[in-house]
Amino acid sequence: IPEKTVTDKDDAKIKVKEGVGILKEADREIYQNGDYINYTIYVTNNSTLEYQGTDKEEQEIEDKTLYNLTVNDTISQNGIEDLRYVSTDMPDRVKEAEASLSGNDDENAAGTGQISTVTIDFLRPGETCILHFSCRITDDFEGETVHNKADVTTEDGQHDEDTEDVRVKNPSIQVTKIADVKEFSADDVLEGINNLATYRVTVKNDGDCDLQDVMLHDTIMTDGVFKEGVSVSFNGLPVEKNEENEDEFTGSVSGNSILLGSLKVGESKTVIFTYELKPEDAGK
Repeated sequence: IPEKTVTDKDDAKIKVKEGVGILKEADREIYQNGDYINYTIYVTNNSTLEYQGTDKEEQEIEDKTLYNLTVNDTISQNGIEDLRYVSTDMPDRVKEAEASLSGNDDENAAGTGQISTVTIDFLRPGETCILHFSCRITDDFEGETVHNKADVTTEDGQHDEDTEDVRVKNPSIQVTKIADVKEFSADDVLEGINNLATYRVTVKNDGDCDLQDVMLHDTIMTDGVFKEGVSVSFNGLPVEKNEENEDEFTGSVSGNSILLGSLKVGESKTVIFTYELKPEDAGK
């Protein structure tokens, strides 16, 4: 078999994706006044090692390590307090700077707000440092969104930033109950005459977000005393149970509950029901 010489040459250069990157995430999308928001910030050295030459075993490696990375977490609006750095997965490299807080002065109103800063000593190519920050939504916060920005700058001037906005919703429901008769004769109740009490219960969504699966509970709405002719009105208009609204409105009692379904902001539903006073109710 004749000999055959095989040769090969490798002049390849592995290309580098340069730069620092930052990504910010909140632990959920919707919060209420008084809640703490927990943020996670990922700072990554997107560079890879660069090889030059033809012999991979003898190639020189260019240093793509990033040094002295400054990370700022910033909130520029009123109604947010206690912005702070919490922890990291690289405690040996991360140093916390003194947080700056302008309070509710004119500077804050102009958009300076609160800044919490840490520094990362270095990040090798491909490494990611995970940072945790938190802040609190005040009880009197009036906005619908909390705007938050994170940015990173390296020693050699590389920069990146990311924003994370979360929604603030404050669900609230108002219940008003009125009886058509305030007093009954004990003798009538004992005899089973003039012993029907009609109640009107209005449930209103007075919060700032829509409500689903609204269930009205009443301690006297129990099987056996609930009379026929229960009615429900929606924003003042009578509601008739049909195939279209059957999933939302049952119009029937289960234990001491009646399903009202969904209520958009500002909407109300009224339930009118009659309770038969029993002899044991006399004198109460």
